Amino acid sequence: MTNESKDIKFVGITVKDGQAPAIKFKVFDCINDKTLELSIPRTELSPRNVENLIARNNGICEEPEEICNFLLKSYNSCLKTRQFPIERYHTQVGWKEIDGKPVYLGQNVISDNETLQSEYSGKLDLKPSGAIKEVIDMLNCEIIETQEWSKLEAILCAAVGSLILSYANHFWNSDLNNVILHLFGGSSNGKSTALTLFASVATNPQKKKGYWHTYTSTEGSLIKRIGNNEGLPVVIDEISGVTKKQLDSFVYSIGNGEEKDRLKPGGNGLQESAVFQTVVLSSGELSLLKKCTQNEGLRARCFEFANEQWTYSKSQAVHIKSCLSKNHGLIAPMIAKELIHNSNKWRKRLEFYRERVEQEIEKRNITCSIKDRVGEYVALFTLAGDVINVTLNVSLDIDKVYEFFFTNIVVANDEEANMGKNAYYTIMKYVSEHRDLFADAGFYGGTRSQFNTFDLDADKDGFIYGCRNHIVDDKVYNNIVVFRSGRIESVLSEAGFSETKVALYKLRQSKLIKTKDANRNTYPYVINGTEVNCVAVYFEDKGTEVQDIGDETE
Repeated sequence: MTNESKDIKFVGITVKDGQAPAIKFKVFDCINDKTLELSIPRTELSPRNVENLIARNNGICEEPEEICNFLLKSYNSCLKTRQFPIERYHTQVGWKEIDGKPVYLGQNVISDNETLQSEYSGKLDLKPSGAIKEVIDMLNCEIIETQEWSKLEAILCAAVGSLILSYANHFWNSDLNNVILHLFGGSSNGKSTALTLFASVATNPQKKKGYWHTYTSTEGSLIKRIGNNEGLPVVIDEISGVTKKQLDSFVYSIGNGEEKDRLKPGGNGLQESAVFQTVVLSSGELSLLKKCTQNEGLRARCFEFANEQWTYSKSQAVHIKSCLSKNHGLIAPMIAKELIHNSNKWRKRLEFYRERVEQEIEKRNITCSIKDRVGEYVALFTLAGDVINVTLNVSLDIDKVYEFFFTNIVVANDEEANMGKNAYYTIMKYVSEHRDLFADAGFYGGTRSQFNTFDLDADKDGFIYGCRNHIVDDKVYNNIVVFRSGRIESVLSEAGFSETKVALYKLRQSKLIKTKDANRNTYPYVINGTEVNCVAVYFEDKGTEVQDIGDETE
């Protein structure tokens, strides 16, 4: 059977993402004087659809019914004889289960089934480029065999951890949320080198070539570009200039791995949402969590690394980036093969690291409520180091990787959770040691007038007055110490608190500071004739005269 008919030429069959096959054919574009290759799904093959498709591409279709019949016969003949190619493509990347077995979808398919063939069809540059030997030599020279342990080992483990996260959820019955690892601080500390290493594991690390994005568009469009990704690591650079509400929504969308439901044009049903499982490495000059609403849900989805030095010299950064610009996308397929061939071994190893983390949490008396959730990622990234060592035959320092992530994820979250308690202790210690700097604000012999105003000398940090019993967790507080505007921030900062506003927020959450409303950390007082917003802290000091401010009820 000939593959040509009037005005067209049959080319073959394509199958994309396991959907209905499409018929490929060539037609001549009469306006632009060139031949085009078109395709139409078999389920949509009809004379009208064929005529419209050819017409849109400036072709001639004098006998649409005849052409339609020819394409159908060619299609059926191809299925029987395989005279023409049947090409398979995929748009999803990462892990997928096919016939109960794990399959990795990169530029090509990796699986135990050698007959399973498919090629990536999309905008990402996933094609392995260069030589893995060049990458391994660079890792040994610039990262592993350095005089001091390089934190870039942790970055590499996090990138491979993204592949294992999705694999574990698909095939080991794990339930791991996506996470964001956020690097922030000043320039010249190697953040861009860390991002390049992270992205190069699975894709081209050049911006907009692979999974390197910038937060310069809407959340929805960014999430959609990440979508259909089951395990490939993602970089998002320059997270800045966005509102608290936008960041809250963005972090939750990343953690949940799903785009928000959106209506189709005209409101007729919902659009298909992008879904994904990944680890995101982001960067910016400022803390991401500081701009978000402070809550445990967000802290369990985002781990921050502040002012870390990722590279030790400019030459190191240049050598790493130069190597990865030519050699990239090579590590992920090798990791995929290792996970497929030795799945049970690595599943047991993950359980080993989970137990190690649990024991460490107990040993260090970690008490934060999300300790077990965040500890999962310490085990995950440490396991990734083991898999890398076996797969690439290198020697990452697994103990250093483990300690780095345990400190920056578990310990950091515990300190964050207990920040209010630590801040309160610091404040009470300061008041106890500097009681002479706080005036007695009682009515009788004190600095307080009958009009609830306060006279305060310039050398005083604030004043103390008694209040009706204020009960928190069954403990009674019967006094309030009021700090001049800005003074309590100085006390906390001098004691080592880098985020004084967060510390005061934690105190407010614990109901240990008196506030005008639920959205601020201050209360207004009239001092020396002027109303000012001050931080007022409840504390226990038996013997102080009890007097209320205005019509407040403590």
